[in-house]
Amino acid sequence: MKSHENLSNSTCNWLESIPKEDKVKYQKSDPDIGKIYQWKIGNVSRPKWEVKSNMNSKIKTYWSQWDRIVIENDILYRKWFHIKTSDVSLQLVLPDKHVTQVLTMLHSDPTSGH
Repeated sequence: MKSHENLSNSTCNWLESIPKEDKVKYQKSDPDIGKIYQWKIGNVSRPKWEVKSNMNSKIKTYWSQWDRIVIENDILYRKWFHIKTSDVSLQLVLPDKHVTQVLTMLHSDPTSGH
């Protein structure tokens, strides 16, 4: 599977500059992603609806994508299936504390078309 294939160089460099241990720590400490991380480690199958029915929409979204959420090398990813090529890429499940920073990098990059 491919990882980071559609990101700009600056975003890839930033993601690669974060040590694996920090990525794991950030994911585990995120209130929503941390819950999904723990479920993926502890459950082979998706938790029952009753377990997450009273939780927020972000957790429900990840729950609905259960089969696409994987842990590779201790890091949580979502599988992305390319319709035209049938390739599968891994998208880093990004904690909320980094979303604004990554979006800014992506939209500010000269190759972004903005």
